[in-house]
Amino acid sequence: MKEKNSRHDRLALRLSIIISRLLSGEILSLRTLAEEFGVSERTIQRDFYQRLSHLDLVSGYDGYRLSGRLNASRPSDIFTFLQKVGLSGYFPGLTRKTVNNLIRSDLHYPCLACHNTIEAHPTSAECFYRIIQSITTMVGIQIHKADGISLFIEPYRLVLNQEKWYLIGCHLSQLNVIPLNHIFSVTITDVSFSRQKDICHLSSKAEFIQGLPYFDYFQHVMVEMGTDL
Repeated sequence: MKEKNSRHDRLALRLSIIISRLLSGEILSLRTLAEEFGVSERTIQRDFYQRLSHLDLVSGYDGYRLSGRLNASRPSDIFTFLQKVGLSGYFPGLTRKTVNNLIRSDLHYPCLACHNTIEAHPTSAECFYRIIQSITTMVGIQIHKADGISLFIEPYRLVLNQEKWYLIGCHLSQLNVIPLNHIFSVTITDVSFSRQKDICHLSSKAEFIQGLPYFDYFQHVMVEMGTDL
């Protein structure tokens, strides 16, 4: 059993690294990946054709890549990304002109942000991608937690707080918050849902985000008091 779990951990780590590189715009070759991970090219090919079949992959002479990836050299894309994920506020008066100047230098970086390492499970990269996909397409997901519990979630938002990512969503019409590193796997369903405006508004408020690490405790207290959160 221990050997089986170790094999699954190696597989999960390999897939998460491959997905991270695809999302960053890299073109990946079978031979290079096989040599890096110590497996056969056939195994890597099975990763692409079976285990990563949900991704929009394109294969060519150089290798495999995502067909719709963003061009990281376009300042407008980076500017929009920073705005949409809430990072633009870290740069005083950030404009497209500023972004353009920031990415011009390859030898010396004008800005550097120090941060702690994000706490993550080996499968977090794949889970993160699937959750983002389900949020943007407004379909429910079946999540499988590390403690063996499985839940159907209507996902609303992924939020970073204190070096941890949290999934905010609804389970059985109730607000639910789950740390990303507690999620072992995610399955995207074909069950669509409509977002509730009050949850969208609540999940973007700074006061709510600051309380995410304590959500389970507050929810437990509310249940004991007979009040739904």
